[in-house]
Amino acid sequence: MELNAALHNKIEDLSEDGNALLENGDRQATVAKWNQALDLVPEPKSDWEAATWLYGSIGDAYFEGRDLDSAKATFFDALNCPGGTENP
Repeated sequence: MELNAALHNKIEDLSEDGNALLENGDRQATVAKWNQALDLVPEPKSDWEAATWLYGSIGDAYFEGRDLDSAKATFFDALNCPGGTENP
């Protein structure tokens, strides 16, 4: 399913803010920003492609920070979203 353009743009803006935080090495703030974006995805989140890449990104940040339990749980969420098994 596709999000309406305004919502999609808000999610992308928050995601880009998270990317900038990650480039500055602030993994905790990055995850918080990406979770803000994820909170905008309608329920059930597993129906939306935006959730796939947000969960994947959050999982990567957890993994890089060696929070392996959180990474595993978040990657599992990504797997249950559209295209989750194809998303590297």
